[in-house]
Amino acid sequence: MHVLVLIAQGRTTRAITERLAISPKTADHHIQSIYTKTEARGRAAVSLFALRHGIFAL
Repeated sequence: MHVLVLIAQGRTTRAITERLAISPKTADHHIQSIYTKTEARGRAAVSLFALRHGIFAL
């Protein structure tokens, strides 16, 4: 869920890796998994999903 929130905040993959202390490959895996689970095709769609489901955090 942390990755989803960071994507919704507009963070880059690099920023996500630094914030969560994970490797870029791990971050990419989580991001791709989120795209699949939310049926989103991009970060904007993921952000809308987060907003609709009350997951968005500033």
